[in-house]
Amino acid sequence: MRLLALGCLFILAASPAGAVGYGRADALRDIDPVQLGQLFCESRMHQDMRQLERFFAPKLVRLLDEVAASQPGMAVPWQSYAYQPSVCAVEVLNGFDDTIGVLVRISYTAPAKQWSDVINLERTPDSWLINNVFYEQGGNLRFRLFEALD
Repeated sequence: MRLLALGCLFILAASPAGAVGYGRADALRDIDPVQLGQLFCESRMHQDMRQLERFFAPKLVRLLDEVAASQPGMAVPWQSYAYQPSVCAVEVLNGFDDTIGVLVRISYTAPAKQWSDVINLERTPDSWLINNVFYEQGGNLRFRLFEALD
């Protein structure tokens, strides 16, 4: 038992800083938060989130699948308002080189409305994933999806 504990301590001590669970902060990833925010913008302007599916966090994927099974045809509320944006801009709200989560503001412009939502990204060893969307007027995507299951 003592040998096992010493082995675990050695492994932890030998691991690069920040490598546990989220990968090294300085590791190369297939996309960065700015690029992912820009893809999110483009997807919202075209109202087609399919190109982003590989960037959905596992918990979000499970929730989307549950809602699709229980509410076929329900439109996923990816943004605060149902207006189709004609323009959007991306702004990273916190640094991402050394954090496990990043908030990216998406500012939308539609013919009848302007608003900003915030997407929550989660760092993984290989990528960044979309974990949630926080709406301008309050609430968020995951809570809205949970409500649809009731």
